[in-house]
Amino acid sequence: MSYHILYEACPWHRRAALFDDHGRLISLRIDDDARRFQEGSIMLGRVRKVEKSLGGAFVDIGDQMDGFLSFNTLLPEDKKAGLTEGRAILVRIARAGFAEKGAKLDGRVSLKPPGAETPVPSMVQAPAGVLTRTLHDAGANPAICWIADGRWRDRVAKHIPEANIRQLDQDDSVEWVGKLEDHLDITLSKKPTYPFPGGNLIVELTSAVATIDVNLAPNHLQGKAEAQ
Repeated sequence: MSYHILYEACPWHRRAALFDDHGRLISLRIDDDARRFQEGSIMLGRVRKVEKSLGGAFVDIGDQMDGFLSFNTLLPEDKKAGLTEGRAILVRIARAGFAEKGAKLDGRVSLKPPGAETPVPSMVQAPAGVLTRTLHDAGANPAICWIADGRWRDRVAKHIPEANIRQLDQDDSVEWVGKLEDHLDITLSKKPTYPFPGGNLIVELTSAVATIDVNLAPNHLQGKAEAQ
């Protein structure tokens, strides 16, 4: 399996999309200077409310909404000591907040706690850049990185070998930008529908729950019945 990365950048915004070798979108990472509370950021937050019935606590990280920290993600020493309201704690943003949902937090942070003079809440460590996070998504799979033109080649070359960098202004054999926009049109629709061989998935997201409806084509269902 090989992957392709589409990297786009401007002075205030950077994004990297990861595709498999069939042109399917695997992940999309975005760095936006206007959004501070991004995945991977390490924050010094304050426990606002412990909810044992939910198995976690709501933590003020300075965002518009408190993040949720599951007890299952706490370090052993924090599990032993327990969480108390008002306590300062280091957390990593595992998923940024969106719509009416606060961030999902992870307490497994190995950094040394900052000094008492550090304000709470505050950011202790910014996340890695989009290319680093996208290469992590790709794992050990080889990846070709596509950029619009030569302006970003030096930046990309710090993370990806020169031999694996391609420029869209020199090779228009694949419409990676168009593929990304098509995927975003589906994802941002009111009821995203993702096709797959033999059917499709329909996703409905509410503030409380996400539901996934699996629809199989009639001929596919018949084939499954005959196989059984």
